[in-house]
Amino acid sequence: MIKTSLVRSVLPAALIVVCVSSLAQQTSAVTDCTTLSYQRHKSAWLCGKVVVCSGDICGRPSVYDFDDRFDVVLRDNLGKELETKPLSYEESTFCFDGRRDGDYQLAFVLYKNHVPEPARVFPTRYKRNPVKPNDAVYMVAAWCPTPRQ
Repeated sequence: MIKTSLVRSVLPAALIVVCVSSLAQQTSAVTDCTTLSYQRHKSAWLCGKVVVCSGDICGRPSVYDFDDRFDVVLRDNLGKELETKPLSYEESTFCFDGRRDGDYQLAFVLYKNHVPEPARVFPTRYKRNPVKPNDAVYMVAAWCPTPRQ
């Protein structure tokens, strides 16, 4: 009787831990395209222009079944969201002003039928340099590969 009561009280707690752990793993895989290996950009500004591409062919996001509206999110090096700017195909340039030197992430979030897709993340090392031109173009992949199991 005692063993049965112990199993009944411990088993649900163990299942909750397993479910939470599984959910946490799924959530992190869904929010970013972590399998994409973008090189770290070194930029004088946290600014740039966004184009959506499949391979070397770029076009309107709607060509790839995305909404023409998308977001660029500035994150710190640990992934914490600092600021978001909504963009569109017609207005695809952005700039995050007033930030300290350091490592950041630029996450580009495309939408399908107003539902966010996994972000395409570019690590960026920012260092103030007023003479360096702002010519960063971010080619955001239209596809997001599924993680290998």
